[in-house]
Amino acid sequence: MHSQLYLSGRLAINPKLTQTKKGRLWVRLLLETELVRTSGQGFQSETVVLPISLFSREAEAVKDLRSGDVLIGRLSSLRHEIRRAGGSGETRLPDCCRRWS
Repeated sequence: MHSQLYLSGRLAINPKLTQTKKGRLWVRLLLETELVRTSGQGFQSETVVLPISLFSREAEAVKDLRSGDVLIGRLSSLRHEIRRAGGSGETRLPDCCRRWS
């Protein structure tokens, strides 16, 4: 089965850049987005903040983002990509088999 999840939102804070024990880039983001669900009176939404960690090539692709930048991401069991919306164009991540959370 092929599962996909699309996320979009704005960065709540600037990315935190660190390194793994093996010296690879590790970027931690907080993505602020809206959770929308149906209720008895129609649609109900609330703001949620999701922590996201990216490593290696994926981390390199997003390391220059800043608070307030729009981020659109696709998670898949087979591949994923991130698109950066706004004045600086798009950022697409290479295909790979790892998931990010």
